[in-house]
Amino acid sequence: MSYRACKSCNKKVTEGIDSGYWCDTCLKNESECSLRYTLSAKFSDVSGAAWLSVFSDDSEKIIGCSADELNKMESHDDSK
Repeated sequence: MSYRACKSCNKKVTEGIDSGYWCDTCLKNESECSLRYTLSAKFSDVSGAAWLSVFSDDSEKIIGCSADELNKMESHDDSK
């Protein structure tokens, strides 16, 4: 539902070797990243079916908050 992304280019990041997050696109290690949505849904009718992917900006409109905000809410619920 979400992935860790570079704050500069929004591309997926991986865990850095020492610490932080590595962006292959920007070729740099950053201490922080952001979370971005990627939603997938299958739509079908009598004529067939198709998969639809919805990314962060449009996903935020559907869900009503950013992936970072949702993660904070989930973390807060887990701490109870």
